[in-house]
Amino acid sequence: MEPVKYKLSKQEFVHIIAFRYMSTKKFIIAEIVLLILTLISMLMELSIFSYGLVPLVLMVCLPFFIFYQLTKSVNTNPDLFTSEKILNIENEGIKVKSANISSNINWSFFKKWTENNKYIFLYSGNSLPSIIPKRAFTIEQLTEFKTLLSEKIRPS
Repeated sequence: MEPVKYKLSKQEFVHIIAFRYMSTKKFIIAEIVLLILTLISMLMELSIFSYGLVPLVLMVCLPFFIFYQLTKSVNTNPDLFTSEKILNIENEGIKVKSANISSNINWSFFKKWTENNKYIFLYSGNSLPSIIPKRAFTIEQLTEFKTLLSEKIRPS
């Protein structure tokens, strides 16, 4: 397969990671717990300003805090997240080259992969997924890549 080149903008990276995090069970449970605490304090007729308002404010502010922290991380080290990447996809794994990184990643490093209509996500564990935009591929390359992923990594 021909090398694949792509670059994610800072905003694109932050939005992808934030929305994927906000759809995790952990985040949803935290939001539900905060909502329940708010409702309990209202039902018990506790002062909304002293008890019910705190979890409500936390529930609303949590997504903004996630966006803030991700933006801060990307702005601190933009080359790590948003520099142009060149992928050489081979039967043994992926060779990645970017501004500061050159590495060979064996397929066994990845635990699973998923996709949506715009991106392919490669997961190596609990860390951030590798994000590969589908726009970087030709139709034939994308088909070949997804076939290889299905053979080498468990889809999710």
